[in-house]
Amino acid sequence: MLEQLAGRLKWERTGLGIRVIVPARLNWLSIRVALWLLLLPVCLEYLARLFLSSVHRALAPATFDVSSRIGFCAAALWLSWAFLGRTILTLTPAGMTVEWSYLGIVLHSRAFDPASLHDLRYLPAKWRWFKDMLYAPSKIQLDEGSHTRTIARGVTEPEARALIDRMMEVYNFPDYSAPDNDEDDELDD
Repeated sequence: MLEQLAGRLKWERTGLGIRVIVPARLNWLSIRVALWLLLLPVCLEYLARLFLSSVHRALAPATFDVSSRIGFCAAALWLSWAFLGRTILTLTPAGMTVEWSYLGIVLHSRAFDPASLHDLRYLPAKWRWFKDMLYAPSKIQLDEGSHTRTIARGVTEPEARALIDRMMEVYNFPDYSAPDNDEDDELDD
């Protein structure tokens, strides 16, 4: 039976381990990207009308129609992931699995050997590049050998602390200071 862990996180004991469900987070960034995807076709039509010659202007409505449908589908998928997507983390002393699922369908799964995992940590959200353009959501990461893996995104600090505490009960992830590697490898490499 799933119990409240912290914030949005639900968890349960599974034999010697735990299973934690991390729902995707709907936030202002999700809404902002969806709006951008909806406005993109309007911008494309404007640019097409502005720069295309009179012969090719007849193509502008077709371009708008296709791009608006693509933009609408992309915005709908983005927002539906924010409402219906989730990450499922299963950890036992013998192994760890991270799954991304959408509407109960597992889209991607990755298994890890805990013996190769170390340096479990929480990284708070931060702005990158132009202050208002690129936002890096908070995340929980760990290192697998020399690769950095992200196992949860968009978690608050209390959620992350509670999750890391539960994970440390099952497996004591060693702190390991490897040479700094700026690469931020994701689960799907």
